[in-house]
Amino acid sequence: MIAPPGLSVVLATDAAATISTTLRHLHAQGDPARIELVIATLAGAVLHRDDPGLRDFPFVRIVHGDDGMNIARAEAQAVAAATAPWVVFAESCAFPRPGFVDAMIGACQSDRWTVVGPAMRNRNPASDASWAAMQINYGRWQDISGGEIDLGSPVTTARTAGMR
Repeated sequence: MIAPPGLSVVLATDAAATISTTLRHLHAQGDPARIELVIATLAGAVLHRDDPGLRDFPFVRIVHGDDGMNIARAEAQAVAAATAPWVVFAESCAFPRPGFVDAMIGACQSDRWTVVGPAMRNRNPASDASWAAMQINYGRWQDISGGEIDLGSPVTTARTAGMR
């Protein structure tokens, strides 16, 4: 009998090809049974459990979004469908570095942290549009090597695990 996954990875997409690179990076994390993929489809996208890139993951849920291209709503539906004890959001343009799943599960299992999340790095540094999107979406979580961040709120620290 296979053990349940330790981490649900929520990934919104409009097509299987859009998330193929992210899936390759997740597969390279080691045992894919530690991950439950919860894929939220957008705008009527059709994905199947036997699509290339999904076959090697034993835990896959496909949640068909009911609101066109509303990523936030599709991700919320995917979170509701997730079964692992912890959930992390992934993106089609963000690729987990080796050790990401181990770092996330380890930090989540620790009683030391209130919040756990990935650090983000811009892989298109020559693009002004990429920098603008990076600042808007991930400004505070950029280029963090891991460790505590003072958030200046009741939740005073966050633990980060690297992504590239």
